[in-house]
Formats: sequence, structure tokens, C-alpha cells
Amino acid sequence: MTRLRPLSIDEAPEAARPLMEAAAGATGRVGASVGIQARCPAILEASRTLSAGKKQHPAGRAAFARLPAGGADRHLPVLN
Repeated sequence: MTRLRPLSIDEAPEAARPLMEAAAGATGRVGASVGIQARCPAILEASRTLSAGKKQHPAGRAAFARLPAGGADRHLPVLN
């Protein structure tokens, strides 16, 4: 099965680069999920918007507070 390789900021489409740079600025790195979603900037933008919304909602803040350092990128399942 072919797996998608995460894109670096330099490899990403122009529309995805500002979102990737913001993610890197927030966490110090571009996570694998961000690099994969960058292949479709609309998906990356939707994901970042949903993520920001979760952090604003009280229930979302509590859920994010329970994540270990490194965030959710390290704990997403690999879909085959």
C-alpha cells in the first residue's frame, strides 16, 4: 500500500505554507499530520480551524490539557 509522505514547508503548495509555518511556530516543528494535510491546503485549513476551535471551547481545552508533550500528531492512528 502506498503511504503519503509528509511534505516539508518548501515542498508544500504555496497556499499551505503560511499554515505550516504557523504550526511550526506554535510547536517548534511541522507535525506529520500537518505535512500530509498540506497536500490539500483546504483540508489543512479546515483541520487547523477545527483544532483552534477545540482549544477555545472549555471541553476542548480540558482534552488538550491531557495530551502529552508533542501534541496529538504522535497519537493519531495510521489508517491502512
